[in-house]
Amino acid sequence: MKKIWRMELIAFAVLLFVFTDANRAYGDVFAAYIDPGTGSLIIQILLAALVGAGFGVKIFWTKIKTFFFKVFTKKRGGGGK
Repeated sequence: MKKIWRMELIAFAVLLFVFTDANRAYGDVFAAYIDPGTGSLIIQILLAALVGAGFGVKIFWTKIKTFFFKVFTKKRGGGGK
């Protein structure tokens, strides 16, 4: 599982570098702009990440709920219910 996160982090860093490369602005950093196609792509990536996270929570909801239930419930001693 850690390899997947590491690969995603590397891919994100590469994409971030490609989209923010100041040398592509031909010398003037303020002359660079994001065209509508790139802006649309960024919005699609963010929406896909949100939908993917929501789907992941939906799949593992029982495990997530059980984990937090165990963390936040107090153990009662004394043999009662």
